[in-house]
Amino acid sequence: MKQFFKAIFLVIGLIAMLLTGYWAYHHFLKPQGSVEAFQAVPDDAIFVAATTNLTKAWNDLSKSNFWAYLKTTEYFADINEDIIKEVAKMKPYYFILRDSSLSSDNVADNFDQIFQAYSKETIRRVL
Repeated sequence: MKQFFKAIFLVIGLIAMLLTGYWAYHHFLKPQGSVEAFQAVPDDAIFVAATTNLTKAWNDLSKSNFWAYLKTTEYFADINEDIIKEVAKMKPYYFILRDSSLSSDNVADNFDQIFQAYSKETIRRVL
């Protein structure tokens, strides 16, 4: 009779361990699937453009009437050090900027230093 209770206890313990393992896998280790790229876009974004040729798209955009209009707004008129610092504090993976949008040569000279101070890992480039 003692062996019977040991066997039952062992089976119940094994089932409890299996259920606990399944629960832990399901809640902590199970792959969550792919993340959509648009989940990274902030809720207050005005527009999002997806392209397979970023350089051509940027060149086309910077020559468009739309860009000319954006540059009349205070925020887009000149990219100064304060704007670059704010972007660097967000620690983006990539940051690509058009040289002609910088407000002065001083900002262009300090561009790398700003990112070194706030976000060393960011891959950055000035076109």
